[in-house]
Amino acid sequence: MLFLNTSEIRKLDRKIIQTAVEKAYETMIDKDYHMPDRTHVSDGPNSLLLMPCFPENIFQPSWSRFFPTRPNTAGRL
Repeated sequence: MLFLNTSEIRKLDRKIIQTAVEKAYETMIDKDYHMPDRTHVSDGPNSLLLMPCFPENIFQPSWSRFFPTRPNTAGRL
């Protein structure tokens, strides 16, 4: 995964960003993806949320976790 900070984002060609957003909207409108139900797992106060999505030939899971007893790792994978 590529993480970009604000200055790196500002250096990007706006046409590239516009094209990516347009493609995302087209994929959504055409329903050209598979999005299974989200899975939520709790273990006491700890939570894990899996949000899978499979556009075209891409495996694109999204995870979110919350461990209040370990705040230094909350939200990180």
